[in-house]
Amino acid sequence: MPSKITQKLTSSVKSLAPNHRPPPLASRQKIGFLGGGQLARMCLLEAHKLGLETHVFCSALNEPATQVTRHTQVGSFKNKLELQSFCQQMDYVSFESEFVSVEALLELENKFPNKIFPKPSLMLRFQNRLEQKRTLQEFKIPTSPFLEVKKPEDLDRAWNDLKGPFVLKKTFGGYDGYGTFFAKKLSDLEGMSHQVLNSDVGFMAEKFVPFRRELAVILVRNRQGHLIDLPLVETFQTEGRCDWVQGPTKHSAWPRVLKRLKNMLHQLDYVGAMGVEFFDTGKELLVNEIAPRVHNSGHYSQDALFESQFLLHVKAGLNFQLQTPQILTPAFAMVNLLGESDGPVEIPRDLQGQVHLYGKAVNHPKRKMGHINYVGKKQKDLLKLALKERKRCRL
Repeated sequence: MPSKITQKLTSSVKSLAPNHRPPPLASRQKIGFLGGGQLARMCLLEAHKLGLETHVFCSALNEPATQVTRHTQVGSFKNKLELQSFCQQMDYVSFESEFVSVEALLELENKFPNKIFPKPSLMLRFQNRLEQKRTLQEFKIPTSPFLEVKKPEDLDRAWNDLKGPFVLKKTFGGYDGYGTFFAKKLSDLEGMSHQVLNSDVGFMAEKFVPFRRELAVILVRNRQGHLIDLPLVETFQTEGRCDWVQGPTKHSAWPRVLKRLKNMLHQLDYVGAMGVEFFDTGKELLVNEIAPRVHNSGHYSQDALFESQFLLHVKAGLNFQLQTPQILTPAFAMVNLLGESDGPVEIPRDLQGQVHLYGKAVNHPKRKMGHINYVGKKQKDLLKLALKERKRCRL
């Protein structure tokens, strides 16, 4: 059964009746992004193609997105008045990440119900990992067993109920491996109890899933309900961070899972891009996590598709008709450039891939500094080349 929070959010979503037919796009209309990282940067670059005036609300003037727009408002995501002031000036508003103040989210939806995408109430639902899992259950989308952890004693219950090893995840704020802990043996629970006691956010225990590989997809839906799916891809994670992507790929369970995911997006009236990550167990595809935004697993689309996930996300929010993604190449691969030092990133000039750097002022180990896309005929050859050329980069 869905939780009271889930029921309340569902009721809130269904009670809204947004105007699905915004006026024709006029030049110099304003689009603003909440957050100034690389995802906002790449969305703003695509928004320029539509003649939009781009704005960003972020915490510092040297963030990646500030370098591609003349309009930056520095402020705090905890300051509701500053957020409201920024949104008031925009024609359209979207999110760079889902980690925005909960209180501010709901007030923004009430004040600006039609201009913000995805809806703040849906961002609130998906930013909480526990509510995210409950949403998957609600729409009968396959995912691994889980339970809520409120106190250290719940860890023992999780070990027993989930029948052994599990993953402990913070319900809010965890990404790229942060806020994730593994209980591989019973003695691991003692260390986890300190995490539960000393954290100001909740936790969720999720049964450990042995998988063959990890897959991902980007879904995009516009305001009129037109929904498209980008190619299914294989991803590889290192310490919880995306290391590389290759595709396209297939799975026998994909059509069935896709149908249920589409139903969820339609029922929730979701607008914009959504990244979905899966565990491939062989016969099954289990949803691992959902990101209500553009996603690292879709960066290949900049060079392998006719339209990138970033352009499609903007178009969806502006209610453009979405075209079925046209793949420009038989195969593609993407490698992330993760910092290994505190020095500048140096890229050889003769790389065969297309380099996308994020313009980050500070480098440090494991920080995402950029990525390189490769297109060609054979995935294995492309990935081998990508990994080889990445070793030549100074990170």
